[in-house]
Amino acid sequence: MPLKSSEDIRLGRNIEEDRIIEIVRQLSTQLSITRHWTNLESVFWLENPTRAVDWPTWLRNRRLGLRKELKEKLNPEEWRPLIASAIIHDVRLRKQRIVGGLTWLVASMVLLLAFVFYGLPLFFRITPMSVYHGPYPTLSIFYVVVTIGTFYLMAAATTPYAKRLKLQADKVANQELATGPELLTILNKIEGLSISPEQKSARLISRQLPISERIRELSKLLNVDRKGLAQ
Repeated sequence: MPLKSSEDIRLGRNIEEDRIIEIVRQLSTQLSITRHWTNLESVFWLENPTRAVDWPTWLRNRRLGLRKELKEKLNPEEWRPLIASAIIHDVRLRKQRIVGGLTWLVASMVLLLAFVFYGLPLFFRITPMSVYHGPYPTLSIFYVVVTIGTFYLMAAATTPYAKRLKLQADKVANQELATGPELLTILNKIEGLSISPEQKSARLISRQLPISERIRELSKLLNVDRKGLAQ
């Protein structure tokens, strides 16, 4: 077994994590990406159930976040197609993600202001500022609920766009690196692993792309069934 260098010991890395880091750098070179992915230093195994189990994440301090449930269940090469899509989504589709975020924020603010300056006076015959003064405690609570509800509503409205960007990342990765067939195999393997109901429930309230949907769309792209067999 190869001895670890002092740098490996300092970073707490093992051989498999070193190989994953090498794969990240190889993919960055193949995709002509020079952003932070090329400066990756370590792998961090996440226990956060709100993180998608099938989607590697760039973390601060030059770390790659991978879900702990998959530790030692996927070998480094099996991480390759997952990481390829993640890199493309993070770097190539960055502008589209920013546009989606700004759309959510601006639309939420417009809807909220329209309610404050037109909805409240129309239905309650009061001025927006009077909600905070005088005998309007119920309306104050109602206003807070509407504010929170507005942001959740707009977040739900932009969720399909966020999911489409992840599917687009899979498509680009397949076009440039031919990762599609291998990715489909890995996704089926991940779907077959035992994940607690609490973790699945946590993902349902997030904007993450369900593995089943990712498999279905990738199968359509490759013109195969869910198991990768030609149709």
